[in-house]
Order: sequence, then structure tokens, then C-alpha cells
Amino acid sequence: MSGPVRDALKLIDSKPLGYTSKIGIRMDGVAGDAAIRLRFAFPLISDLKLEQVALSAAANLRGVAVPKVVRGWDVSEAKGNLALDGRGMTVKGDGKLQGVPVVFEWRENFDDAPRVRRRFEVTGRADDAARQALDLPLQEKASGPIDAHVVAEQLTNGTSDIDVKLDLAPARLRFDEIAWRKAAGKAAKASFVLKLQGAGLSSLEELRANADDLD
Repeated sequence: MSGPVRDALKLIDSKPLGYTSKIGIRMDGVAGDAAIRLRFAFPLISDLKLEQVALSAAANLRGVAVPKVVRGWDVSEAKGNLALDGRGMTVKGDGKLQGVPVVFEWRENFDDAPRVRRRFEVTGRADDAARQALDLPLQEKASGPIDAHVVAEQLTNGTSDIDVKLDLAPARLRFDEIAWRKAAGKAAKASFVLKLQGAGLSSLEELRANADDLD
């Protein structure tokens, strides 16, 4: 079946499924199209109950927009593939996060067995305009594009880990505090892990940076 993404979300949110509510997606502002394929599995018994029916779904997504996915950022112009069953949901594709082109993978676990409840993996290039749109740090220290790979995991205990890896080679950097500057095209990398408790930052760990002339 094909139609608006909103209709597909309503379908998988119908009782007893409730998947859309579990994920936390609000219908307001959701747009785009989906071609969805459903599969039902159930025992061949005469007194079949609704909870004995297992549903799985696969969908091709196009032109998807979802407002305020995380940190108030909007997703737009997204396309990709969705796979869903009783254990969880995986969405892979590309689109724009607050107007910045990204490639993403989103995994949502529905049951309580996995340690990770939700996992986002995002890869993209953030130039000056993108860092301003996303309100990211280094706006006064860097100019030019920075390639980023970010993995964010929300754990079942309420904490979150955000692993950030940056390729700084395309950018120009200036840190007067340590009398260090880097020209565009010169190799440099940085990485760190943010630890969150709920929505608040609890610690910054595993901070690493390397460049040819950085000791």
C-alpha cells in the first residue's frame, strides 16, 4: 500500500501495536510519502486472539519531514527504508537535519532486553552555515567545513552516550589560548564522548585531538 507517511504512522500506532507512541513521534507537521508492505503471522487456531497476531512491516520513504526530532531540530527531505517488527524499528537513509545534509541510521528497540533503547548514527559535513543552524560549538574557532560522525545511544537506565568523531582537515582552526593555528587542508582529527543523565550533560570524556604540529 502507498500513501502519506502520516497514514502509515497511524496504522502502526493502532491497538494493540502502539509503535508510533512508543517512539515518541507526534503527528503534527509530519509529511512525506511511504510505500509500505505488511506481513502478519499467527497460529492456525479457532480461538485466535489479537495479541497472538504478529505484525512486521517494511517501507520505502520519500520526502519525509518530521519536526523537532531532537534538540528542536527538524528533519526534512528524507528518503530511505524502514523495517519494523515487535522487537524494534530500523530506519536508514539520508535527508536534511535543520537544513544540513546527513546520512543516518536510527534503531529503536521496543522490548526491555537490550541495554540500548535508542541509537542514532549520523554522518555529515558541517560548514559555517551548518554549525550556526545547528548551534554547534567551534563557531568562533573554526571556518570551513568539518566532517562529523556521531553515534548517540540512549540506554534503558536513563543515561545517554554521544560519541563524536571529527575530521578537521578541510577547516581552518585558530586557538589563540594555546597559540595554535591550522590551515585548511592540513590533517587534524578530534574525538570525544558526551555523557548525559536525562537531558543534562554529566561529563565530557575521552577527549582526543591530533595534528602534525599539536603536542
